[in-house]
Amino acid sequence: MKKNILLIRTFIPTGIGGPVPPLESLYIFSQIVENCISSYNLKIIDMGIGALSLEDVSEIITDCKPSFIIFQSLAWEAEIVHRLASFSKKLNKHISTIVTSQLAFTAQEFLLTDTNIDFVLYGEADLTIPTLLNTLDSKSDLSSVEGIIFREEGNTIKTTLAKAPSNLDDINISSEAWDSIDVKAYSKYSNWNGSIKEDFYIPILSSRGCPFTCEYCRDNCSKQFIPRSPENVISEIKFLNEKYGAKEFHFFDSVFNYDIARAKRICELIIDSKMNLSLAFPHGLRADLMTDELIDLLKKAGTYKLVYGIETASQRLQ
Repeated sequence: MKKNILLIRTFIPTGIGGPVPPLESLYIFSQIVENCISSYNLKIIDMGIGALSLEDVSEIITDCKPSFIIFQSLAWEAEIVHRLASFSKKLNKHISTIVTSQLAFTAQEFLLTDTNIDFVLYGEADLTIPTLLNTLDSKSDLSSVEGIIFREEGNTIKTTLAKAPSNLDDINISSEAWDSIDVKAYSKYSNWNGSIKEDFYIPILSSRGCPFTCEYCRDNCSKQFIPRSPENVISEIKFLNEKYGAKEFHFFDSVFNYDIARAKRICELIIDSKMNLSLAFPHGLRADLMTDELIDLLKKAGTYKLVYGIETASQRLQ
């Protein structure tokens, strides 16, 4: 019998923006299907869709009977994670609880002071999860799994952070993962961009990481720029356009214009595709790296809104 895995995207309304499609959960879903030895029943729950309460999610956990719960959470959502982990352990002490995303990167070992949390994945969770599940499945040595924090015989053990992936073109969100959520439902809520032009939008992550060291940044990825190829990016956009009729895409990169030549090539491929898209950049553009030529290409590709990061409070440096 297949084990059940519940991926929970926690959400607390902040008044700034509503829920957005959970890209990290979608990547995790895809990597589990592709790289795990065992097969699992996977279900994504986004607390922001339908304003799910703790009681609502607790009922879902009870009905789902998961063997694993994977939380994708921001730092200010910690209380929700602790309460749901506590409920899960009371329901069944054998449920393994796993924390990922910004909360995992920010809190790290501190999360394990809560004995209801079993694992913290403080790096690229989508790449670590399959290895962790395979290791648990085979009852092998957990200390061999890079990028995790766990308890063993009362001690907290933190393994070496896994190396950043060298080729993102091999790490894609599968059609099955996209089908597991209602992609159009998110456009009923406010979003990071503030508005949309088309009926609905879909986020795109064309790169990971950022080489800059802004102290306040919430980026929990590698401190190096890891790009997808322009051809891989346009392939995903075409797929989503054909499958769902998506006409608007928001780029969620940390620094899309770090590699100007790559950014220009993505724009050129979008223009050549004649899909007549609407594009937005709610964040992830640096003013000091922008060029007039790239701005022109962004406009021709369909960009109607872009946002520059503040980067610093110093007016001199601004």
